[in-house]
Amino acid sequence: MRIVCVMLVLFLLPACAPVAMLLSYSQPAIQIATQLDQVKLMADGVALASSGKTVVDHAVSVAMGSDCRFINALSGESICASICR
Repeated sequence: MRIVCVMLVLFLLPACAPVAMLLSYSQPAIQIATQLDQVKLMADGVALASSGKTVVDHAVSVAMGSDCRFINALSGESICASICR
């Protein structure tokens, strides 16, 4: 259940601004959501450049205790690989 909550929060974060506009939130709420989107995009860029994984990949990896990369799904590989410790 924990992984589902983490994934929902992290996958929905980039969609804050469009969802806020669709739900007719106030302009300040939409501006905050847009800024959150920009921060998430920058964090993903830094994480991707330094480790080859996005923020979501890192969060899911920690929650699952595995090495997870969602890009693996495009090549038919498993999203999460076991980590030998």
